Amino acid sequence: MCRNGSPRRFLLLSLAVVGFACESRLVPPTTPPFNVATFLRAVPSSSLIVFGRIQAPTALDQHGRTGQLLVDRVLRGNAATGKRVAIAWEELSPDRPPRFREAEQIVVALEPLPSGSLWQTRFANQQPAPWVIAGKGDAYIYAPDEHALRSLTPYAALQPPECDGARGTEVLIELVRDAPPVYANAAIAMMTDTPTFALSREAAAALSALLSDTQRPLDLRRGLLNLIARQRLIQFSDVVEALTTVPALQADALGTLARLDYKMTDERLLTLLHSPLATVRAAALGMVGSAATLDRCRELAISDPDATVRNAAIKPLSLQEDHAIGDLMPLLHDSNADVRRSAAMALARQGQPAVEPLQKRIVLASGDEAAATVLALNQLGQAGAAVLRLVAASHGDPKVKRLAKLALGHPDAE
Repeated sequence: MCRNGSPRRFLLLSLAVVGFACESRLVPPTTPPFNVATFLRAVPSSSLIVFGRIQAPTALDQHGRTGQLLVDRVLRGNAATGKRVAIAWEELSPDRPPRFREAEQIVVALEPLPSGSLWQTRFANQQPAPWVIAGKGDAYIYAPDEHALRSLTPYAALQPPECDGARGTEVLIELVRDAPPVYANAAIAMMTDTPTFALSREAAAALSALLSDTQRPLDLRRGLLNLIARQRLIQFSDVVEALTTVPALQADALGTLARLDYKMTDERLLTLLHSPLATVRAAALGMVGSAATLDRCRELAISDPDATVRNAAIKPLSLQEDHAIGDLMPLLHDSNADVRRSAAMALARQGQPAVEPLQKRIVLASGDEAAATVLALNQLGQAGAAVLRLVAASHGDPKVKRLAKLALGHPDAE
């Protein structure tokens, strides 16, 4: 990442570009509701999946826990309804409340007892050995209602090899269609991250119908757009393009099309690049490529009132063969720190041709522009370092000299 010097210096230079003006925002940690995502991801590798009621949860040692599960329903594997199954898990955090309470209902994915010595020691005299909760102890869902259980059952009932193929995708899309929103969104997230994603014709038709269904929640439809983008499902391009006319989904649809390398007509794209909505202008910039749309991109990079749009303009400008450096240089003194930093990094990616213009710029630069220019030069290898040595020795602004010394790794040198 950092061509000249340590990652620490790169970080310090980046902070200089943003002027140390960013506010610290503490975001409270979140976990997926009811562990649905963890449960679904554990299904393919689980040998036993059951719904039942917790009995006698007990601490074995500092971390080990055990209990009984009175089985009400078997979704996969060999167990008897009305019988008890011994289960085990670990509580590794001393600050976490007990995972289960007496009589609590859960649906849980279980695996055979691991062969590790600690597990075997804990249950050396117990026959049959307990089942261990999959997903590092998190593959369970508290108190699922009947609707949720019916939605989960087809996927849980698949044979493990089927879960990762086209059949698994079909069943997950049915889950998205039929399940409560928390479960549907978790299934979309799982498909989005699946490296072996496969889609049958029937499943594709069902996914298209879900995406086009105006009665579906917006977050679900956005999740489907992200799935299409991440898995590069170009067969859905026309369906996604139709959503660019839906105000609430317009920006998301444009972002998906850009990731699919979809070619939109210049007339349509220019209309979007003049949208009154900054989110739409920014998303449309991801599809810029022709001469006509690049002209509009240059206008937005310099004069758009929204920094997000100006930042989004940097990538298409940087991909030009002939004019990238000239179009990017003015953005080093943008009023927004993120834009300055993005412009600096985009210039650095231009390689050797960017060194001379950056050298000319830094001679007269000061303040925020100087920090961004130093950051760009710091990423340009030995040629950039040579310029920085000159700046550190002879620049007229002490602050710029200090930034150059910082980039070279000796900020305290006189």
